[in-house]
Amino acid sequence: MNLAQEIKPNHVEQLKQLLAGPVWDGNLIDKSARDWLFNRNCIHRCNGFNFVVTEGIKLACLFNLLKK
Repeated sequence: MNLAQEIKPNHVEQLKQLLAGPVWDGNLIDKSARDWLFNRNCIHRCNGFNFVVTEGIKLACLFNLLKK
């Protein structure tokens, strides 16, 4: 099963928040959704910040979450 088939609304909402830029761990909407995205290499974490990486951008494009 691919990411588009597995993704749930809370994962999409968390991805939207992270697309705005690095987000401090305490300000995340849903840490379980963050973990889901992290475990699928859509985001990375560093020093308490969470941010979108290549796979997350691909997923965001698939769901039209980014504006050109």
